[in-house]
Amino acid sequence: MKLAAAALVTLGGLLLHFLGDVSHRVYLQTLRLDAGLFPQTVDALVINGYFTLMGRFSVGLDSLKTNLWFIVPAIVALWLYAFLVRELVEYLDRSLSKKEWRPLGNAALRRLVQAGMIILAVSAAIPLFLYAALALLKPPAALGITAGRDAALRDTAMFLGGCKQPSIAAGCVELRKGEECLARGFVVSSTTSHIAIFDVRQQRAVAFERAGTTLHGDARSDLPESPDARSEADARSTVCAGRGT
Repeated sequence: MKLAAAALVTLGGLLLHFLGDVSHRVYLQTLRLDAGLFPQTVDALVINGYFTLMGRFSVGLDSLKTNLWFIVPAIVALWLYAFLVRELVEYLDRSLSKKEWRPLGNAALRRLVQAGMIILAVSAAIPLFLYAALALLKPPAALGITAGRDAALRDTAMFLGGCKQPSIAAGCVELRKGEECLARGFVVSSTTSHIAIFDVRQQRAVAFERAGTTLHGDARSDLPESPDARSEADARSTVCAGRGT
């Protein structure tokens, strides 16, 4: 029992890691970024995988609610089909048991047929095993791909609204290198060596090396009350002003 529990925990951890890695890579690739520049730690991938799995479960439940009118009749139809098949098999068994059913009276012929059936079963087992393995491995990959792509499209639609949206204004930042404004927008991903920002001026995600850069909260997203301080904040943010602000 303990061994089975340990195996389940291990498989669950591997599944979450796999989901997190796939969704992270697809998210960045959908935003036209090089996923290789933004590797994540094992802990981050597992956490990302957990939220990916929960998000897909929510989508699945919503889909079940939407298609309930179709699912219930389908279940009833399968139930009736299984019942009819079982009744037909039992009827054939009863009918054949009343007769001497010997289509293969020759022993050699029976052995030949048995050998052919064994070979057929072994030959069919190989593709069936491959299909079963594919059926087990494909859903996690599909979940990760769908989750990463949907998250990228959702975030892109939100970021295109710019930094003035009240719901996300606090997340707007400015990436600077000295006095030069490299980008103004929302952090997509970051590591110790690189950072990716969805630049609201260029309307796309851009990756930068972090060496020599500084990240600033958008001074215009939460302006101070003092007129002098307000003017100073506007002056600091002028270098990042432009289309899409």
